[in-house]
Amino acid sequence: LVFVNDTDIDYKEVEGTDGLTTLSSGDNGYELVNAMFSQSPSPSKVAVYGVDVATAGTSITDELDSLTIEHDDFYFLLSSSRTQSDLEECASWASANGKLFVGQNDITDDVSTITTMAENIVSENAVIYAHGGGTAEEDPFVDGAIVGRIAPMQPGNTTWKFKQLSGVPVATFPNADISTLEDANVNTIVKKGGIVQTSEGLTTAGGFADITRAKAWLKARIEEAVQFELYNAEKLSYDNTGIAVIVSALKSVLKQGVERRIIALNKDGKGMWTVKAPTRADIPSNDIANRILPDIDFEATVAGAIHSVNINGVLKV
Repeated sequence: LVFVNDTDIDYKEVEGTDGLTTLSSGDNGYELVNAMFSQSPSPSKVAVYGVDVATAGTSITDELDSLTIEHDDFYFLLSSSRTQSDLEECASWASANGKLFVGQNDITDDVSTITTMAENIVSENAVIYAHGGGTAEEDPFVDGAIVGRIAPMQPGNTTWKFKQLSGVPVATFPNADISTLEDANVNTIVKKGGIVQTSEGLTTAGGFADITRAKAWLKARIEEAVQFELYNAEKLSYDNTGIAVIVSALKSVLKQGVERRIIALNKDGKGMWTVKAPTRADIPSNDIANRILPDIDFEATVAGAIHSVNINGVLKV
């Protein structure tokens, strides 16, 4: 979802910039959508919604809360605004609502301003990209480009590092500033081995964005699998057979997690996950009376991704 905070736009889902009748080239919202559809692969659809919050006397938080009553089928959130307070508000809302906010600073911001913003956010559900090197260059809309490149990929199948983004040049930060940004968990565009590419793909909390997305995928699929069994059974009896149905639903999702490379393989090629569940005899009578099935726990080891390599060698004569 691209949220535009200075223009009233009815919620719509577009398959290209030609669907943006309210926005035109040069508008940040338009350029964000254009950056997404310019990638390969790119999303099939992008949602756009806008409210002139200053004129309406409302807030980004209130408008997103209202929107999601009817339209909650999005995961990535982007903001047309480059204002620090707006980015921080979007990040806060995303964190509270299980979304992933991807934002970019104003390209004229200095490194100190960018790192302060990142430090104000600190969330697994927020990813910040910096570009421009503090100079008035053309905005490359890295936030739109990276989401456009990542969103079509299945969770677990890609890392956010090493990505070449169409229309996005290398950032012009000095090396010392790039180190400062990385220390603050801010991402940028670097050139290594002659290739212009994205840096680490960190959330502002210091984790990796692909792991955050993988966790969200697992949570959503587990909820769906369990709800499917509850909805489609005339009644799921509170006995060991009924408990086994729920456990089986959970295991099926964890197996999918292995197939999607979210969960790691052990030396024997088996998924590194375990599930523990109680029998009816282990469950307090009060939980049984209230029809609550407690204490189903799983543990899984994330596959992660290789981002750097150390190789040592000796040449002998």
